[in-house]
Amino acid sequence: MTRLRGAVGYAEISKDSYHMLDSIISNDNFEGSKNITVSNGQYLKLTGCRIVP
Repeated sequence: MTRLRGAVGYAEISKDSYHMLDSIISNDNFEGSKNITVSNGQYLKLTGCRIVP
C-alpha cells in the first residue's frame, strides 16, 4: 500500500470489525509505502493510504 499525497498512512489489523483498542492485532503510521499481511478472519482498516497492486 502507499500513502495518499500529503497524508500520513495508517494501517490497522483487527481481530473483529469493531476496531476497538482491545481488538487491534497490529497498527502503524507510515510515510511512503508499506507491506502488510492480513490473514483469513482478520479485518483491515486504512486511513490516508490505499492498496496498490
